Amino acid sequence: MHAYLVIGHESQELEREVSNLAKSLGESSFEFSITKINEVRELTKFLKLSFDKPTVILIRNIETATEEALNAFLKTLEEPQENVKFILTATSEHKLLPTVVSRCQIIRKGGQKLEVGSWNIKSFLTTSQGEKLAFIDSIRKREDAIDFLQNLTVLLHKELLEEKSDYGSKADLLASSQKALKRINLNGNVGLQLTNFIVNFPQK
Repeated sequence: MHAYLVIGHESQELEREVSNLAKSLGESSFEFSITKINEVRELTKFLKLSFDKPTVILIRNIETATEEALNAFLKTLEEPQENVKFILTATSEHKLLPTVVSRCQIIRKGGQKLEVGSWNIKSFLTTSQGEKLAFIDSIRKREDAIDFLQNLTVLLHKELLEEKSDYGSKADLLASSQKALKRINLNGNVGLQLTNFIVNFPQK
């Protein structure tokens, strides 16, 4: 494997994992940003050099890259150079192009956050419809809505794997949360998408 995607929120544990991984993979390492297409071009130019020793390219917070930049970077991942390894970090693979994720070995550190503000997402599943609506009404920022739905999706997926009954209901809820997440990522109205999601939430 020539590319590793370390998933986790910024923490000392994440930094230790990245540092230890870089030391184990290469004798030298270089850090690049690929937020914009011109930065990808700079990286591509650098990679035209010949590397005699194992070398690591570290790219942090790759989810902040534009789609244009990710598509350009994908070509680099598809044609790996000998002696070059990539370490990418992100808070969630859901924010990345699936074609990028599929070319990486995923390492999860620190787990997914289950707290959104003062709410615990696991508790959220058992609250009343009115309480759910009151909670999502407090979510104004798109990034907060995405964070909430991503962590809810992770929890639902975990519970689905452990579910021995009511499997169909949990599967429908997971599909609904993923649909809402996709629409918000495509710049859908945050309040409208969250409200529709909660209105169709199965009652206990």
